[in-house]
Amino acid sequence: MKRTFLILILLQVFVFLNGQIIDHNCIRLQNIPQSYIDLARSKLHIVYEHTSHGSQLIDGMTGLYNWKGSAYAWNNGGINGALDLHDHGITGGSDLGSPDWTSWAASTRTCLRNPANSNINIVMWAWCSQVSTATQSNINTYLSLMSSLEAEFPNVKFVYMTGHLDGTGVNGTLNIRNEQIRAYCKTNNKILYDFADIESYDPDGNYYLDKRANDNCDYDSNGDNIQDKNWAVIWQTNHVINVDWYYCPSAHSKPLNANMKAYAAWWLFARLAGWGGPVVNIPVTGITVSGSGNLSEITTDNGTLQLTASVLPSNATNQGVTWSISAGAGKAAISSSGLVTALANGTVTAKASSNDGSGIYGTLEITISNQYIPVETISITSTGGLSIITSENGTLQLTANITPESATNKSIIWSVMNGTGEASISADGVLTAEKNGIVTVRATAADGTGISATIEITIVNQLIPVEKISVSTETGLNFIPEDDGTLRLTASVSPEIATVKAVTWSVRDITGRASVDQAGMVTAITEGLISVTATANDGTGVQGSIAINIKGKRSDPLVAIVTQSEIKIPLVENYIKSRLSLYDLNGNLIESMIVDGDLCIFSTGSLRPGIYILMLSDSFILKTGKVIIPGGL
Repeated sequence: MKRTFLILILLQVFVFLNGQIIDHNCIRLQNIPQSYIDLARSKLHIVYEHTSHGSQLIDGMTGLYNWKGSAYAWNNGGINGALDLHDHGITGGSDLGSPDWTSWAASTRTCLRNPANSNINIVMWAWCSQVSTATQSNINTYLSLMSSLEAEFPNVKFVYMTGHLDGTGVNGTLNIRNEQIRAYCKTNNKILYDFADIESYDPDGNYYLDKRANDNCDYDSNGDNIQDKNWAVIWQTNHVINVDWYYCPSAHSKPLNANMKAYAAWWLFARLAGWGGPVVNIPVTGITVSGSGNLSEITTDNGTLQLTASVLPSNATNQGVTWSISAGAGKAAISSSGLVTALANGTVTAKASSNDGSGIYGTLEITISNQYIPVETISITSTGGLSIITSENGTLQLTANITPESATNKSIIWSVMNGTGEASISADGVLTAEKNGIVTVRATAADGTGISATIEITIVNQLIPVEKISVSTETGLNFIPEDDGTLRLTASVSPEIATVKAVTWSVRDITGRASVDQAGMVTAITEGLISVTATANDGTGVQGSIAINIKGKRSDPLVAIVTQSEIKIPLVENYIKSRLSLYDLNGNLIESMIVDGDLCIFSTGSLRPGIYILMLSDSFILKTGKVIIPGGL
């Protein structure tokens, strides 16, 4: 029952650690939470076998206890709350390579099968100098035996180790065999106390294996293959004892080496007790940007392309990126999730920047086509920069300047808003002046955006045309009483501001004859009707006319012959197409006819006795006469 309970405890402890590499990155004692150091002292039961080089770890732990106190106490049995560590607790072998390559495994098996050691849950073996001459097969034997022990004792954690430095450098047999052990532990998720890596770096992270460093911390400072300096001595000299480091024995080496081995040992024990390790910030080293379907183009109007940022390494602490886009010849927008939306044809560059502050970013150039680009702004300019037309019916070429230059539809609709002036404009922006004053010209985009611009143009020196001419007589009467008589006419032109107000007079003989001079003086020649016209001299063709009746000596009244049934009116002159009308004395029209010969006849059947008036007219009155219808007819 006691053993079952122990197994449960061990399972609780080891669920936190399946594989771990303890190396030079694990020498910051201050990073280890005190609670896990306390937990290690209460939960772990360690057996450790080694020779002199392996004693560096023990000497360092003893010195640390002497410096820091009971928090780092250890002894065989865990007395008084110390860490239970059985130093030289396995008999039958000196270290991993002595007296041979296999005895250590058999000794370990014997130790763990001993009921007195049933509480042991951690086994550690160290190397002496055997790795320096080991073959690949020798190391495979070590790894195989460790694997067999792990399978046989599943409730015990076995700590693998590398051999100590020997001055042969990166390419020496020692490092090659150590790399074999490291690769196996990483691949198979083992626990490795990397003895050689810890003594390859000083506490500041300076690397010495490539300088042929050995177990005493001597190294070659100038590349002549002679170890002429000691990195541990240099570091100790430049730092304060009992503040930055502490004194302790260290077989074959310096105190600082043993210090670092002790720090790394407690890091290992804390991890075995369940500590997850410090939060390690793994920076981003690279970002690759790719488009969905490996595309790098958008070919539809306002189309989209989803981008993905692949962050390296895959275990980088902060995998987040911030998306941005920079316009080239094209234009696009990008969302916080990397969705690119096309806005304008051309190329743009999408950028994914790491959120970890490393400054690492990745980019992808995207080609955009087939976009409908709306007009954004319009400005109007004119030839020569003018804003005035100074010649009659003059023109001014206006130009609409559109942005962006890549707008899909750059057509313009021109229009004029007449103000005090008037003008017209063609479809291509040619403004033609019509009337003095100011007009406003508008250029509107034809793409439906409603974007427009305006410009004011001043118009001067334009001809103000005659719109109307009214002709009147000086006397207010429109007849000349006799042949050779005269009558002065006046032409009133509107508008009053018409540029050219002069007129040309002309006369049209109808039934009479007359002449007119350019002052508007009419001189009668023969009786009858004439028409006088005043024509505007500004080329508009506007006219005004007046009819004048000339009553000469032969201006006799109409003669009528009344019978029992008819009124006969003979016409001695040609009045064809004139109108002959019959009125009563109250001015009521009784009957009228168009003259088509030299005799006109009205019926008297419906007429009452009395006096009636005859009138011959052609726009104006030509002749009149009186008719009496007696009673009893």
